[in-house]
Amino acid sequence: MAMRPTVVTYVLILSSLLGCKDSGSPDRIADALIRQDYASIAKQLDATDLDVVCASVNALAWARSAAATPFQTKLLTDTRCGWKLRIEAAWRLAELRDTEALPEIQKMLDDPLPQVRWNSAFILGSWGAVSARPALRFCAESDEEPLGKQWCAWALCELEKVENFAKSPCPRPNMRRYETRKARPK
Repeated sequence: MAMRPTVVTYVLILSSLLGCKDSGSPDRIADALIRQDYASIAKQLDATDLDVVCASVNALAWARSAAATPFQTKLLTDTRCGWKLRIEAAWRLAELRDTEALPEIQKMLDDPLPQVRWNSAFILGSWGAVSARPALRFCAESDEEPLGKQWCAWALCELEKVENFAKSPCPRPNMRRYETRKARPK
């Protein structure tokens, strides 16, 4: 399956925005994406230049290919380039229903960053990952962030729907309330 030029363009733009000091790196990453050579991109994760590492993480996190899943699973615990790319990798794994990644996504419920915990609960609930029920129940009862508890409760509700073939919607947490609380000066 050929890579769409828009994805390559997107990676080149992001690599440029990240300010890669090695002028060849964005081109090499884009070329490897076109060839779907995810192992070559993953080799860049060992680079000493963090910009090159993050450009590679970005390319791998957004790749929609079963061939990229072993590398995406490794990204779930890589904190060098921020939490958003870790979550993007988790979403790609969930979209491909990579059951081998499920335990790693479940571990993200214990992450110190609340955004990672909320998103992993959202992913597990959307996936219908029934095996995550104990971890989600613990999260719904013990997460120190109210929104974390709410997302875990939402995920549990989604799992109930899967098991009982229910069609009623599970109410999602109100993110606007969180954004308002977060924006208030302290």
